[in-house]
Amino acid sequence: MLHIVLLILKIIGVTLAILLGVLLLMICLALFVPVRYRIQADGKLGEDEPLRVRIKVTWLFHILNALMTYSKAVRVRIRIFFFTLFDSSRPKKEKKEKIEKKPKAKKEKQKVQAEQAEPQAVTEELPPGPSAEKKEPEEAAGNNTIGNDSVIKDTVFEDKDKTDASIGDNVECGEESGLLKKLRAFYFKVIAFFRKLIDFFQKFLEIIRNIEYTIAAMCDKIKKIIENIGYYTELLQGEVFKEAFGISKKQLFRIIRNVRPRKCDVHLTVGTGDPASTGQILAIYGMLYPFIGNNVIVQADFENMILEGSLDIRGRVTAFTLLIAAFRLYRDKNIRQLLNLLKREDS
Repeated sequence: MLHIVLLILKIIGVTLAILLGVLLLMICLALFVPVRYRIQADGKLGEDEPLRVRIKVTWLFHILNALMTYSKAVRVRIRIFFFTLFDSSRPKKEKKEKIEKKPKAKKEKQKVQAEQAEPQAVTEELPPGPSAEKKEPEEAAGNNTIGNDSVIKDTVFEDKDKTDASIGDNVECGEESGLLKKLRAFYFKVIAFFRKLIDFFQKFLEIIRNIEYTIAAMCDKIKKIIENIGYYTELLQGEVFKEAFGISKKQLFRIIRNVRPRKCDVHLTVGTGDPASTGQILAIYGMLYPFIGNNVIVQADFENMILEGSLDIRGRVTAFTLLIAAFRLYRDKNIRQLLNLLKREDS
């Protein structure tokens, strides 16, 4: 029984060791195997396709490769071994239209709607006319209204007589009430005028206060800007910034050395149709020759107007050097202190 348990543990340990070995191998390949790139371009001014570009990126003996080409359209292709994962030039498969059968219930509803849409002759009977019995009570009601109208007229005349008698007594009171109304109206107008004056002066004072507040806020902002300028100038002149800048410059040059092309060949044929301007281009090329060397070759055509050239750039990028540079920048005390000072935090 014990040897079976040991055998199982041995198998589990071997499988775990194999998995760890594969994982370490993949990590080492990702870190130390460089990603290679190649950029090719050629073209001539005046052709149907004046520029053709081809960019290829490969990793681990072309096991993983990506290709991008451009002439009249952009094409992208990604492969692993011999299997194409993505190709933009492939025509998309047209989706087949699915024919859905309509259920029986829908067919029945359509039949019912079609039957209802057909014109049908409908005979409608007219309602019978009003009967004589309904007219009699209406005539009786009309006779009663006549008597009621006479009674209403008598009461109206009596009320008019009473009001005419009371009008004479209230004439004098009406004159006094008219004067009171005029005085009240004048009083209210005066009060409204003084209220408007008070509101105007209050708004005017608020505007003056707001102007004072805005001027004070602007002065505070200007003071803060001046303080910030002084603070950052002192920070840039300090030793912390100098140390951090020196380390960052070293790591940046290391990254550039890793990423820069290993091979660069550029061939250009230039002609403007004017010998003087073509000679000026060659003079500029001669000034730049100490920096570009034999990587760029320019040929001049003093008779024709032409612009033709080709480009071939090759290089590689290793992930390990990029990670080392990033780790050194992250672990440096001066850089962290500088970041805290830029944020105005206590370092």
